Amino acid sequence: MEHRGGKRNLKNLMYLNSSKLVLESRVVLYVSCVKVAGLMQLRLTLAEKLQRTVNHLTSLQARVLDEELISWKRDQQLAGNGSQFNTTLDNIQEW
Repeated sequence: MEHRGGKRNLKNLMYLNSSKLVLESRVVLYVSCVKVAGLMQLRLTLAEKLQRTVNHLTSLQARVLDEELISWKRDQQLAGNGSQFNTTLDNIQEW
């Protein structure tokens, strides 16, 4: 009878060990999924920040080209009529 009890205990032990391995693998998988989700969120955040940066640069470029450069060209034309004019593009180029 002791021999049967030993076999039963061995089966129970094997079952518990396999259950433990399954649970451990599920925990590892869950942790991996959480890490992947975190990385995806960071990636989306980075993409949004890059998009905002591009939008700001586009706005600045439009301001420099559409406003400042046009103003500079107009001042250059007026200088041909004797108006005082800063002959360099330094301010615009610094932007």
